[in-house]
Amino acid sequence: MNKMYYNDNAVGIVNHTSVDNQALIGLIERTATSIYIPSGTTSIGSYAFYDCRSLTSIDMPNGVTTIGYCAFNDCSSLTSIDIPNSVTSIGGSAFMGCSSLTSCTIGSGVTSIGSYAFMNCSSLTSIDIPNGVTSIGSYTFRSCSSLTSIVIPDSVTSISSSAFYNCSGLTSVIIGNGVTSIGGSAFYFCTNLASVTVNATTPPTLSNVNAFTNTPIASGTGYIYVPAASVDVYKQTSGWDTYGTQIMKIPT
Repeated sequence: MNKMYYNDNAVGIVNHTSVDNQALIGLIERTATSIYIPSGTTSIGSYAFYDCRSLTSIDMPNGVTTIGYCAFNDCSSLTSIDIPNSVTSIGGSAFMGCSSLTSCTIGSGVTSIGSYAFMNCSSLTSIDIPNGVTSIGSYTFRSCSSLTSIVIPDSVTSISSSAFYNCSGLTSVIIGNGVTSIGGSAFYFCTNLASVTVNATTPPTLSNVNAFTNTPIASGTGYIYVPAASVDVYKQTSGWDTYGTQIMKIPT
């Protein structure tokens, strides 16, 4: 079976409104290449498509509100996915290890992205985080080595520890004005990160001085750009003062 149509009749469940691992495991044995989820489905459960290594595409209908923990973990052949506007939450490790994923469109309804959600998506070249997301979990984009730039919207208030750890292709980051805290090692080992723009007038709290360790910023060849009126404040704030000589006003 190359294509699997998931509906209540196929799995013999009446009024079923979520996709779960147990329903699928005996039906496709993780060998389907494409999956169509019909309208009426409201949630994709934990481990629903875990380790479906032949899966290249999935049609997710508007109406789904949650994507569960490890829902698409290790779907190593999945190349793209559109997350509809109805989704509000992307669970932890949801797309972890989707090493062939090159593009992911996140709908405007998403407010939270869980820890490890896109970790080791090494082919992901770009991702738009919608305004409305309030936090980025730990290790969310760790080792997404093909990402070259990222814009963190004003709605985000916290960037958790190691969120972008080892994103070795990342050259620039723009952080919105709503961020109040940046976790330890958030951009650690982003070895090409030469430009970080922080739009917050009040310096976000840095959990420790490792946020930009092993980046051009730490080695003195990259720069942190902040609002002109806040340059001195950043230079004098604990954590940020470590990078004082690299802090400059946002170019006009």
